[in-house]
Amino acid sequence: MATKKEIKTMSLLTKRVTRFDEILRLIGNLSNKQHYFLSTDKLNELEDYLNSQVASTIDRLRENKKANFSFEIKGK
Repeated sequence: MATKKEIKTMSLLTKRVTRFDEILRLIGNLSNKQHYFLSTDKLNELEDYLNSQVASTIDRLRENKKANFSFEIKGK
């Protein structure tokens, strides 16, 4: 049975991951070359930054042994 902390964590996680997914979709919209331009160097910098931030966040979650949960995004 899930504890109150687990329920709260999953509720917040679902909301935040859903919001993150929406933001990533909006960033992806910048690939429309008719309206935007991003040099290869800047794209590589963006990729490195996003990868490091995601890795850092996952590492922080893994440090907490109780954070070993399965996660499913609705609609995926």
